Amino acid sequence: MLVLAFICCFKNHSYSNQVEKRDSLFKCIQIAKSDTAIMSAYFNYASLLKFEDTDSALFYVKKALSIANKIKDDKFIMKANNELGIIYWYKGDYKNAQNLLTEAFNAGVKFNDTLVLISARYNLGNINVTQGNYEAALANFNKVLNYIGSKDSIRMAQTYNAFGNIYLYQSDYVKALEHYSSAANIYEKYPSSKDLALSYNNMGIIYYYQEQYEKALTLYQKSLEIKESIGDKKGMSDCYNNIAIIYDDLNKSENAYKFYNKAIVLLKELGNMQGLASTYANLGELEQKNKNYDKAELLLNDALKIQEEINDKRGKTYSLTSLGSLYYHKNKYTEAITFLKRAIVVGQEINAKKELLTAYVNLKDIYIEQKEYQLAANYYKLITRLQREIFDSERLDKLNDIQSRYETKAKEREIEILKANRKLKDLEIKQKDIEVNKQKTITLLLSIGFGIFIIFMIVIIRLYFGKRNANKILAFQKEEISQQKEELQAQSELLTSTNKALERKNIQITDSINYAKKIQFAIIPEIEKINANSLETFVIFKPKDIVSGDFYWFSRLNNYVFIAVVDCTGHGVPGAFMSIIGNNLLNEIINQKQIINPTEILTNLDIGVRSMLMNNLSEDRLQDDGMEISLCRIDINNKQVVMSCSNQNAIICSNGNIHEIEGSSYSIGGIYLKNKIFNNFEFIVENDSIIYMFTDGFHDQFGGEKNKKYGSVRFHELIKTVSNEEFNAQAVILEKEFTDWKGKNYQIDDVCVIGIKI
Repeated sequence: MLVLAFICCFKNHSYSNQVEKRDSLFKCIQIAKSDTAIMSAYFNYASLLKFEDTDSALFYVKKALSIANKIKDDKFIMKANNELGIIYWYKGDYKNAQNLLTEAFNAGVKFNDTLVLISARYNLGNINVTQGNYEAALANFNKVLNYIGSKDSIRMAQTYNAFGNIYLYQSDYVKALEHYSSAANIYEKYPSSKDLALSYNNMGIIYYYQEQYEKALTLYQKSLEIKESIGDKKGMSDCYNNIAIIYDDLNKSENAYKFYNKAIVLLKELGNMQGLASTYANLGELEQKNKNYDKAELLLNDALKIQEEINDKRGKTYSLTSLGSLYYHKNKYTEAITFLKRAIVVGQEINAKKELLTAYVNLKDIYIEQKEYQLAANYYKLITRLQREIFDSERLDKLNDIQSRYETKAKEREIEILKANRKLKDLEIKQKDIEVNKQKTITLLLSIGFGIFIIFMIVIIRLYFGKRNANKILAFQKEEISQQKEELQAQSELLTSTNKALERKNIQITDSINYAKKIQFAIIPEIEKINANSLETFVIFKPKDIVSGDFYWFSRLNNYVFIAVVDCTGHGVPGAFMSIIGNNLLNEIINQKQIINPTEILTNLDIGVRSMLMNNLSEDRLQDDGMEISLCRIDINNKQVVMSCSNQNAIICSNGNIHEIEGSSYSIGGIYLKNKIFNNFEFIVENDSIIYMFTDGFHDQFGGEKNKKYGSVRFHELIKTVSNEEFNAQAVILEKEFTDWKGKNYQIDDVCVIGIKI
């Protein structure tokens, strides 16, 4: 489990003289005489210790709070409760932390203390993140931004980073990158070493998720150097943990063990239970990878115990998933399934997509081992859907948009750098002019002689100091420009890498679906083939996605022509697979078994669909899987038409009369019903009669001025009107009506309409 760069509160301590400050504040405690002075000294000393020695910090804040209660200083009580809340959060005591921070916030409202309001809300958000309550965390951080406004850009950047951390936990790389970029843009204007270390860490995590481990390792090491130089032990432990994960993935176990143990030593010293549990879990994963299963089991159980005690839901999801994987590798499938399903319950609660994906993959593999292929297939569907959520085309477009905006800003920065370079050239020209003037002055003074030697020395000294100051300015500006170039290049490489990875994923998925389209269109009959049977036909076929859940089918058997319009469950890839099942079953029932009665055909189709899908599924799992169909049999010799419809209607226009055929209310497949009956409707039609069969995609489409559904009533009226037009023009009229009605709206379902003129 990677550790994100996390800011516990908004106070910015300088660590360069931390020891001197601590000694100075301790002396203040010793020499303070009044209650107010002692109380303030205790509080300031505790504030300095809270991230190094939490127990001592807790002791001194409580002493300060005791004095504040004694002298009834309500404002100081507010500040002390806020500080205590931060310390309890750091120790993993979330219940006490929430109570104290809430008290501090309420007091902040009473006293209109903006700083306390900001700090309390921010740290309540931190607790929400730790517990996996991301919705509450987002609400708290949004309120922090409202309090800050545009007054404090550094606090704003820190809050953007907090948002980025939440979205990264949820595998929403687009939003994470947006917020990290917003924070980075602010840090570039107000550079500080601690903020730069935070940016290095978060950028390294995104490189890690892109499997660019060497780049991620370089950024983690840069972050670690800064945190070691300022004495940030919490930050150092985070870096040790992240570096260890990289070495683990690079199969450098010795280095991974070394850095995990470094992190554990610091986390125990700091009393950071959440970080300690995360590192135990990571170390357990490493032991499992090295097949030290007993050690792995002990470490993972230790981690889970701590995470359950402090209600760390994200960490709990990770540990449960790891234990499930461990038992799977030990061939203890029952225990593995138990832990993986527990992980899924918690993971779904906090939307932990990466952990859910790992749990689904392990359960799929277990069920394959147990030959429970239908259960394995179910988890394969969940895996496919979750992978699509993490890497879909819409997210790719958004990442491209972020990259475009970032490149625009980068070009603006390049223009600034060019301007700065021009200034440097101007300064160099001025410097050369100064040198020329200097030489002229020296020559002049030497020619004048010793008499004006003193004046000559004064000029030289002035020129010397002028040159030194100019050199300092030049060196500072060059260093600043060089640093900006490096940062811009690193961020540009990151965005380019992210874009390429997502493009590859999108191309693979799109290629697979396009190939499926070729397969589906290969089984759909050509219009010319239908028309070759003394019929005229038009087809409107509009898949919602690349492939379709709707399809139409044709066959001729002796004097009978069979035409079907079918609407399968779903659309896109799932619907397309169901359409292939329907096509194969119709071929088998009519062409091979030569069953010609439409009601018998639908009954056999119903049995076939249920048989194909049943394999180990319960009835309640089957109730939504199936299809709706209109089947028409035409006797070419005597113009007899027999139709049977399942949960669809059809329309016949003959000799100026309109007949609506209402199908049965039962679907093909779905839940098993003993009394499921399909009816035949028989007609002898005149020449030039037209049969219209259709799915529900046309009349379910939203559009029009009020953005409502087209509706079945309006659609039937449209068919009646169109039936009076020339047959060759009817398809054009229907397509134009659908396009005009839909307008700019998104097509919500597959559309299939067939007209058959006898």
